[in-house]
Amino acid sequence: KFLRKANDLGLYVIFRPGPYICSEWEFGGLPGWLLKDPDMVIRSNYKPYQDAVDRWFGALIPKIKDFQRSKGGPIIAVQVENEFGHYSDEIDHLLFIKKVLQKYGIQEMLLTSDNGRRQSLFYNQALPTVNFQNFQNGKTDFERIKAQSKDFPLMVMEFWSGWFDHWGEEHHGRPENFILSNFEEILKSGASVSIYMFHGGTNFGFMAGANNADSPQYGADVSSYDYGAPISESGDTTPLYHGMRDLITKYTSVKPGPVPPNREKAAYGNVEMLNFMSWTDMLDVMKTVTKDINTYKKPLPMEYLTMMESREGYGQNYGYIVYRRTVQMFTKLEVKGTMKDRMQVVISGGRDNKVLDWKSNYDYTMDVSSHSLREGINYTLDIIVENLGRANYANKGSKVLNKERKGITGEILLDDKPVENWTVYPLTFNRNFIHKIYTNDKYFPLSSLTKPPCLFRTNLKIEGPVPKDTFLQMEGWGKGIVFVNEHHLGRYWSIGPQKTLFVPAPYLKAGYNSIIVFEEEKVGKYVSFLDHPLLT
Repeated sequence: KFLRKANDLGLYVIFRPGPYICSEWEFGGLPGWLLKDPDMVIRSNYKPYQDAVDRWFGALIPKIKDFQRSKGGPIIAVQVENEFGHYSDEIDHLLFIKKVLQKYGIQEMLLTSDNGRRQSLFYNQALPTVNFQNFQNGKTDFERIKAQSKDFPLMVMEFWSGWFDHWGEEHHGRPENFILSNFEEILKSGASVSIYMFHGGTNFGFMAGANNADSPQYGADVSSYDYGAPISESGDTTPLYHGMRDLITKYTSVKPGPVPPNREKAAYGNVEMLNFMSWTDMLDVMKTVTKDINTYKKPLPMEYLTMMESREGYGQNYGYIVYRRTVQMFTKLEVKGTMKDRMQVVISGGRDNKVLDWKSNYDYTMDVSSHSLREGINYTLDIIVENLGRANYANKGSKVLNKERKGITGEILLDDKPVENWTVYPLTFNRNFIHKIYTNDKYFPLSSLTKPPCLFRTNLKIEGPVPKDTFLQMEGWGKGIVFVNEHHLGRYWSIGPQKTLFVPAPYLKAGYNSIIVFEEEKVGKYVSFLDHPLLT
């Protein structure tokens, strides 16, 4: 539909099919199940990876090959991989991707896209283009390309119009005058330019990526991908848009057309929760909708699970993984091995206040003596590990992408003794589960509220026939995820910087709209629907 619409509007398309795309997307757009292979080497000529790439292009390219310019369509060029020069010197892998693209029908010009001084030496096979934000850095890239061939046209494949955010960090905005001045320099140079991002977006669900994997500086991307783009996350034009539009008019022959007005947003106000479901009941409901809850001798990461019902034996991609076991009194819990990304412990429904994550300096030890466990009594121990996003980027020479398995890889020790036979719940919050959660009868009044983690349920009533875009604020809550009419809006987290989640009007309906909140840490009084975003 997108390619057909572009063609109808007389627009050209540069097709960038990956399979690695970065884009602050979970695992750079690659499927997590690749890591079920313990020897996987992604973005390489490792044969199983090549086979997966071949299957991907074999399914994708036949669907779009008739949209190439040579066949009357809008696609004028196709990109080979993405920013590969910053990751690897294995040029043979780019040659492999080129051959597979052409095997399935790509005929248009091929190009590569790199940032900084690490460029793929593939210019004898594909046109080199560059990515940058600062034109002073970009000039060096242009000079290098001209040295390779004076006939190469210059293009900025990604002119970064803003930047993305990580949870727990400051908002990474860019001054408007800085972006505009660098954009003007590109136009003055005569180079072609593609604005990244031109339209901001949203990492709905669990699709936000991460950076600095395997490091205390790990940064999980927030759900919003507004990016400070010329057109905002909700589709509004911004002052940056109008500034860029004026510069394009000044330096090109393009005549500007009318600018549609920004759509009205709605502030639907505060909505109180109706009732809640306990953590234990939530997992009981999960047993009724999936056959993928299995017992394993040792704790396995998500990717190693056997999920026959949903993935034909492949493992879990997203969400949380829960390791459950019946235990007797213990005072110390320790994970020997790796744990990614964020671990909490619940003992017979009671959550421990300590959280282990990438800042724990690889010491995954918890003292649970405050729970006052007694001898001779059986307790249910739940270890909850969240995948906060597989890395979408890695520097040259790094092997971290090959090790981005989420959950626990190693042993779990209780009072220094290894414990085996864990029942594992792949808590993906898929659509079937959310539907079952909302419609079942295991909810209780808030007057009997237990400590998180737990689920909350309520409804937003919208008067009038046409809902409007809105923004959900979770002020007073701790950390979790939200569903509206079974649509997964993404994560919220009190550490910021993002404070609202975008709710597009098509997700809503006139009348009652269901809201499900999974809260991990702290319960708020209500949720609020605003008519503007809060991203800082």
